[in-house]
Amino acid sequence: MLHMRCTGYLIIASIIAITGCHQAIQTEVKQERSTLSPEVTNPPPQTVSPDFPEKVQLGFQPVEWSQWRQDLPTDRWEKKKTLRFGELAGTPVTVDLYLEPGGGGKLPEQIHGILRFQKQSIIFYELGFHLEDIETHMIGMTLAAKDSKLMLLGGIGSPHTGFEYITYDLRSQTWSSFHSFGVPLLTGSSGDDSSEIVLQSPAVHLTWEDVEILRWTGDRFELASVNDAMDNSLQVKQADTVRLSSVYLADQKYIVITLLDGEETPAPSARYVIHGNQLIRQ
Repeated sequence: MLHMRCTGYLIIASIIAITGCHQAIQTEVKQERSTLSPEVTNPPPQTVSPDFPEKVQLGFQPVEWSQWRQDLPTDRWEKKKTLRFGELAGTPVTVDLYLEPGGGGKLPEQIHGILRFQKQSIIFYELGFHLEDIETHMIGMTLAAKDSKLMLLGGIGSPHTGFEYITYDLRSQTWSSFHSFGVPLLTGSSGDDSSEIVLQSPAVHLTWEDVEILRWTGDRFELASVNDAMDNSLQVKQADTVRLSSVYLADQKYIVITLLDGEETPAPSARYVIHGNQLIRQ
């Protein structure tokens, strides 16, 4: 979903709002992220440019799932740490972190994880390169699925390599995951009654900061990028220089998009809320 954009504007989103009921995610690491969420009761006045559309369509796409099998670590792996990763039906879920040494200085060392639940041992490969970079972001959301229920436990990984968001099917007792660089900050529901999670994606690997909307439709997860939606909707004249596109979550209320083309002071901006498949200008 994330990619490098060479557009003639700079998008800065400072606040997000979602109609419906949402609550903040509590992460177990990187608590300094909370500084992105100041209390804002009266947003400053804004100069709205006609370039901003009244509605912006969010392009939701299915996420790619990975099925995981039971396995055991190899003799080369060295156990380094055990993390608590929520619980299922009152039974703890843990993840053992293992270091796999690099290959003669040419291949970097890797951190792998083995999720343990009851008698199951599920391997998640390549969670990161350094033990100190590994983060967990717990969600603990139960999702209704056809003939079953799905538990989305949370994400584990590194900001440099992304996170594996791990799910457990309560009927088939199988584990799956999908990959994202985003960190969950809000959960809830929107105007179409789907379950939603708001993810904050950092600027990594030639991509810019983004806000992504992850939703569960009853049989699959779908993901939409706010940056992509704006890139597809805003009609802005191309500039001679490359500008950046950046979106970040601030106080869980609005998305504020600002155009910085160097010509107007103050720069034109507009506020949006997310409702179903659309961003609605306020």
